Amino acid sequence: MPQPSSPWSVSAENAHWHTDVTFVRTPPKASTLRSILVPPYGGNTLIANAATAYRDLPEPLRELADKLWAVHTNDYDYAAPKNEKAAEHRRRFVSRTYRTAHPVVRVHPETGERGLFIGGFAQSIVGLGPSDSRDLLRIFQSYVTRPENIVRVSWTPGDLVLFDNRITQHYAPDDYGDLPRLLHRVTVAGDVPAAVDGTLSLVVEGDDASHCTPTAGLESPGPPGQEHLPAPPQRTPTEAVRDNVRMRISARADYAVRAALQLAASRDDGPLKAEAIADAQDIPHKFLEGILNDMRRGGLVLSQRGGNGGYRLAKPAESISIADVIRVVDGPLVSVRGVRPPELSYTGPAESLLPLWIALRSHVREVLEGVSLADVASAQLPDCVSDLTKAPSAWINP
Repeated sequence: MPQPSSPWSVSAENAHWHTDVTFVRTPPKASTLRSILVPPYGGNTLIANAATAYRDLPEPLRELADKLWAVHTNDYDYAAPKNEKAAEHRRRFVSRTYRTAHPVVRVHPETGERGLFIGGFAQSIVGLGPSDSRDLLRIFQSYVTRPENIVRVSWTPGDLVLFDNRITQHYAPDDYGDLPRLLHRVTVAGDVPAAVDGTLSLVVEGDDASHCTPTAGLESPGPPGQEHLPAPPQRTPTEAVRDNVRMRISARADYAVRAALQLAASRDDGPLKAEAIADAQDIPHKFLEGILNDMRRGGLVLSQRGGNGGYRLAKPAESISIADVIRVVDGPLVSVRGVRPPELSYTGPAESLLPLWIALRSHVREVLEGVSLADVASAQLPDCVSDLTKAPSAWINP
């Protein structure tokens, strides 16, 4: 849902690297900026690619980032406002405190690509103290702001720029003195960020801010004059992440399985180029390259250079299960708040949750480990799997 156009100029809130409004549960998905009045020098906008930043991370740092959550808030020490107008803007900006726990690595809901979801509003890492949080966030942020990950927009009047807020950061340097500068912005409402394991962001303090970024499927506060929905009870960041247990097949896993199936179906035709796989399965090419690299590192595919090069399966399709592919690109088949079920501990009335999660994992394993790429590519699913689809209720969303 587009939000009304609004003037946009440098303030304490955007004079640093940030992703818009990440202190709420549903940050905007995209924004446009249109230049109205630009200074004769300075006043550029820098936009950074958070996906390439994630891919630039050394593997140990990527594995660490995949597991971390950060608390984003609008309540922290900003630079001192330059004038009364800026001071009033800041007072409105922090008049209500929001704190939301987001995954440090967000999975793009349309492409499956992973990106570092941090920026200026990310103030702490869940489970870590202030000093350790600052050090880790500084390390991750340094990859976002590498020069090779940044595009500089040098404005002329009438220019229009669109950026995807889910996988970028931006920064407006305050380098034009007191000269006038005016941009108009239109913001598109977003959805709830998802972590690598599918866990969704959660409110720690404040409400769902649906009045700020309304989203289809979320309850809105209603027309003017009606009371807002009551705010959820406040929780610590650790409780917010812990209480959210979700499962799903991510877009990244779906892309990986489809790419593997394309390779299985074409195994007699020699190596396939990434472009051919992407076109055949309608997968964004640049995201497929990262997935294929993960599959290569996981021993599922081989790559061959040269004019006749491309990708092929490293093993017979009969010996690669669907579970093998998902584990290589997304980690454990079943996790609870990013933790494997046997590593959990419950007490009191929740004690029986552990065998429940173990039973769930066992059932998922039975299906995904029992089906090979060859089974799917030949449309010959095992009877034990086909039988699960025969009940009409299997096809109905509760």
